[in-house]
Amino acid sequence: MNTPRPVSEYRCSQSDLYTVCETIANTQTANSSAFENYSNLYGPTTGSDLLSAIANARALPGEAGRSAEHMVLRRELRELGTEGLALFQRLMSYIRDGFPAADYDTMLSAAGHGNYEAAQNENWDAERTMLDDATTFIGTYAAELTGGGMPAAFETTFSDLKTDFGTKHNAFLQAEEAVKHETDKKVMANNKIYAETIRICEDGKRIFRTDGATREEFTFEKVLELVRGGQSGHGVSGKTMKALDLSALPQTKVLLERLLEDGTYVLEDELMSDNDGLFKFNDVVNGKYRLTSEKVGYLSKQVLIVVDNGPVKVELLLEAI
Repeated sequence: MNTPRPVSEYRCSQSDLYTVCETIANTQTANSSAFENYSNLYGPTTGSDLLSAIANARALPGEAGRSAEHMVLRRELRELGTEGLALFQRLMSYIRDGFPAADYDTMLSAAGHGNYEAAQNENWDAERTMLDDATTFIGTYAAELTGGGMPAAFETTFSDLKTDFGTKHNAFLQAEEAVKHETDKKVMANNKIYAETIRICEDGKRIFRTDGATREEFTFEKVLELVRGGQSGHGVSGKTMKALDLSALPQTKVLLERLLEDGTYVLEDELMSDNDGLFKFNDVVNGKYRLTSEKVGYLSKQVLIVVDNGPVKVELLLEAI
């Protein structure tokens, strides 16, 4: 039985998680004696131990750090892919001029052209298959292709490109797997400090059940509200429209979901566009989000946005089913 990848148990951003957990850990330390009297599982270093765990989780590479190598390899792979497509276009000319016109489509297919369109859309598996098939084809029909104008060095050039692309593709896939492992490690560390914080909160609310102010200091959601209140929010506004003629599409549901560190989304808010198709989410803090619009009779539409110290406006174009 396969073990699923871990998912975040905390329904907030990673930065919010760390700040909230640190705040609660410090509050626990300030009330350490009350916790020690409540349970033998608590000691004088409980709060500081949690702070150390939070610091260790923070120190693990963030999203940008984890994906840097992967993004560089993607760029290099894209460049090789573009070169491979250009070489294949040259091969098409040699096939055209080296074979009878009646055989052109057959030979083009044998050379791997069936994967050309997918390769244009950066389907690396398809491009790799195309390059493999083309290399074999060139070796098999070298005489005919030479008669069609293929230079003597072309076969070697194409073979070298195929090898370089395959090597880079393997490195890209390995880096992709490494990103997944590092992401899982980060999520598990975050889940651990979240679980410990929630344990402290549950006991803290029991210990201070008659002290409303202190009890709220051990309520995760309340502390999260305070943390988020210190951030400047911005408006995310836009218009839902018919893709056919760009006219307003009123009374369309719009969902605002925030991207979390583990790659999943958490719903922040939802609303209906007004009779003019207009909508606006207020006080949206900086981060990456997904906007989803839904209306009966239309295909749902998703748009990714980034809120970065300013308002965001977007048009959501829905196509009729």
